[in-house]
Amino acid sequence: GATAERLARLILESETSPPVYVLDTYAAALAEAGRFDEASAMARKAIDRAIQLGDSAQARATSERLALYLAGQPYRDQ
Repeated sequence: GATAERLARLILESETSPPVYVLDTYAAALAEAGRFDEASAMARKAIDRAIQLGDSAQARATSERLALYLAGQPYRDQ
C-alpha cells in the first residue's frame, strides 16, 4: 500500500491532468493505509473525471470501490 501510494502521488504531482486510473489507484492506496476520508475524496475525483470523459465503466468500478472506503474497508483485488 505504501509503495502504491508513493508512486501514484509522484504521478499525480507530475501530471496536470492525470489519468483516471491513477486517481483510482491512489484512492485504493490511501484506503489500504487506512486513510479512508482521503481515499473517498480521491475516488470521487476519479469518478467525476471518468464521467467527464464518458467512461461509464470506470465510473461504475470506482463507485463500487468508493462504497468500500465509505464503509472503512480497503479495496483488495481477489
